[in-house]
Amino acid sequence: MRAIPRIILICLICCSIHPNAWAATYSLEEGGTIIGDPLMSTASDAGVKIRMADGSYTNVSWGAFSQKDLKAFSKDEKLTEFVEPFIIITAEDKARMTEVDITEPLRLSHPPKGSLVGSLFQSGPGWLLVLLFIAANVYAGYEIAIFRARNHWLVAGLAAVPVLGTISNIIWLSLPTYIEREPEPTQEELAEIEAAQPEFKVPLAGEVAAAHEAALAAVEGREAGVPKDEVFPRGKFTFNKRFFETRFADFFGAIRRGEKKFNYIVFKTPKATIVADRITRASATEIHVNAVSGGTGEVSVAFAILQEVRLTAKA
Repeated sequence: MRAIPRIILICLICCSIHPNAWAATYSLEEGGTIIGDPLMSTASDAGVKIRMADGSYTNVSWGAFSQKDLKAFSKDEKLTEFVEPFIIITAEDKARMTEVDITEPLRLSHPPKGSLVGSLFQSGPGWLLVLLFIAANVYAGYEIAIFRARNHWLVAGLAAVPVLGTISNIIWLSLPTYIEREPEPTQEELAEIEAAQPEFKVPLAGEVAAAHEAALAAVEGREAGVPKDEVFPRGKFTFNKRFFETRFADFFGAIRRGEKKFNYIVFKTPKATIVADRITRASATEIHVNAVSGGTGEVSVAFAILQEVRLTAKA
């Protein structure tokens, strides 16, 4: 430990003996060198003061230094403004300073080429457009199903299939409107309808003559003061059970009561004309009468086939 102070003391002595040990060597432009320490605080446009090895001072202008030393001085920010006017710029330096850095600018890469439909599925807005198109196609299929009277679930379900949905909507729209037809009556129903119709009988020659005489007698009786017939045509009147119960109440029952102004009811149908003197019963769809002409005994007449009902005094 005691040797360390001795070593330091020896170094200080050596430095005092050789003062040039800490001095810098500068090359001059005209040749030769100068050894010393520049005093940076004395730097000006004219030059800098340097302390020589023997302790003397000398002023050295900036133009006396070599280009190498001037460039070294220019690295100090305090000396840059003094040294730059004396630095000679060579052609290589000019070329380096004026060189234009031509670099390829950054360019956006082009998206990969593909179909329009495929590009729609590569982004969020594309998916949104596809979903909106499918929803519109389904709604169009629903409206087409209503317009053409088709199954809603079938048409709208096919419309939800991409690509195929558009074709199916065109096909459904080109089809005619579906009209549901009523089922045709069975043989049993036809037999019941035929049985409900009054039996038509072709009158004989004698019956025709008798009817003719009866008509003449009716005309003669009418002229003699017989009351005129009351006619109830279809269209002006609705034939149903209530109609006969209110307007022909005195014709119901086995014994007729009240004023007997009219003795007969004439029922006119597309197939026959039935003359009755009494109504036996009435239902919701037909009326049963006791026929004196155009049938025998009790005959049923459906309300649906009645064309005209007439009250008359004579048959």
